[in-house]
Amino acid sequence: EKAIQDYLHSQGEQIVYAYARYAQQNGVPQRPGYLQESMPILRRDLIALISDLLGGDKNAFYRARNEEDPEVKAALDRLTSDDWRPTK
Repeated sequence: EKAIQDYLHSQGEQIVYAYARYAQQNGVPQRPGYLQESMPILRRDLIALISDLLGGDKNAFYRARNEEDPEVKAALDRLTSDDWRPTK
């Protein structure tokens, strides 16, 4: 699973462009502005989905997706610090 994710991460934005080409070849019109705007989300979710399908671990999708989610990272940082604890 880790090797799959490492490989997919090494592909950079090309994984999203390949997916967009596939979609376009199957009748989905491409809108480059939206593609660029959504690039981080699409890349994160494609890596998570492919890791889940190829890795065999049913939690691979959530693990891969959450590792790249800035809100999840911020929440974990907060929970592992003393910032969240009540003062009284």
